[in-house]
Amino acid sequence: GMIIIYGWPWSNYVKMITHTSIPYMPIANVMARSNLLKYIPGNVFQYIGRNELAIQKNLKHSEVGMATVFDVVTNLLAAAILGEVFYFEGFKIVFMQFSKEILILIVVLVVLAILALVLLGQKKKICL
Repeated sequence: GMIIIYGWPWSNYVKMITHTSIPYMPIANVMARSNLLKYIPGNVFQYIGRNELAIQKNLKHSEVGMATVFDVVTNLLAAAILGEVFYFEGFKIVFMQFSKEILILIVVLVVLAILALVLLGQKKKICL
């Protein structure tokens, strides 16, 4: 059940980026199969497996990949927020111990997010 629910945000990102509405059953099918692929080296194939949707629905791989990047970033942000809210003391200890590394990671993620938004904006301008 979790795999099926987990596909919903990703399907919304795919729709937002590709401007293509896809019935949920193909999305659920791709998510279930790509979830099985995560047991092959290091979860990489879980994300690669999602691009099967690009082949099935004749979408650009870069756009489906961007939806996956948004999905991963959203999950990381949600985990950080929930960790801070429900386990603030532990979160504070980890932050104090690794504050320099966490700050570097945050800066890198912000720069990557800005770069992704700029590239997406440029791509949309070209398409218009």
